[in-house]
Amino acid sequence: KTSSWRKQRNNRTLVHYICYYNTLNSNRKILVQPSAITKIDYIKSVLKGIGCDVILYSLAEGDSAGKWSFYRQKKVTIDDSEEVLFISTWIRSNLFLKFFSRIWMWIQLLYYLLFRVHENDCVILYHSLAIKPVIVFLKKWLGVKRELIVEVEEIFSAVYKYDSKKIQKEIEYIQAISSKNIVVNELMMDKCGLHNDFAVCYGSYNIAARKKNQVLKTDDNKIHVVYAGVIGQKGTDAFLAVKIADALPQNYRIHILGYGTDVNIENLKRDIEIVNSKHKNVAVSYDGCL
Repeated sequence: KTSSWRKQRNNRTLVHYICYYNTLNSNRKILVQPSAITKIDYIKSVLKGIGCDVILYSLAEGDSAGKWSFYRQKKVTIDDSEEVLFISTWIRSNLFLKFFSRIWMWIQLLYYLLFRVHENDCVILYHSLAIKPVIVFLKKWLGVKRELIVEVEEIFSAVYKYDSKKIQKEIEYIQAISSKNIVVNELMMDKCGLHNDFAVCYGSYNIAARKKNQVLKTDDNKIHVVYAGVIGQKGTDAFLAVKIADALPQNYRIHILGYGTDVNIENLKRDIEIVNSKHKNVAVSYDGCL
């Protein structure tokens, strides 16, 4: 199927975008991050805009909640220049299934990179430690010299507050596999010593059309500030937003939107209650995942 699609491309550059992705109507309960999908959607739209064809190869594994389900490998043709390929996976309801799900994902990725990616194709790899064993195996043990454009949104060892050795190992891994980089900001290049060719992409540069009933209407004369993204552990971004609310004057109101584990969201709500009680008004609120 992919080969017949290739024949219609008229020698356009084909980009394989290796990432964790889902579509709204896929009917697959798989592990993805809404913020990552927003970023991926923007970058692939730019690639298509400059004349590339894009295959989004989604490595997203089955969620850990819900009844047993097996998802076959699936191809979705979006338009003449875009396809989404989902790996086969299943709901990972226990440690046994999680272990074999990860092994099966590695096998599928290895096969795809070895046999489905052609010499003149371009590969963008959304950085994830979950696929590190496959990339190291290809680069170090098989000696595959294919160029990789590695998209670096964060250093996960730093996010999870691992020790400095693990952080440095992750940075060295990115340095070793990258031919070029897409980074979330300029600081990433300096902090990680990534001095290859790179492009900076802070996020989506598209302006979303808003309907009248989607616009926040206020008459409280306050400056409303929004934090939107993942709600991680204490000390990460969303919790910093609560601290900022505590430090701002009374004419500010912070809205937190996002997603995360039940434990992290409950911890966030407790911190919000403390700040609002201290200020004796609503200085900050958690407004759900929109």
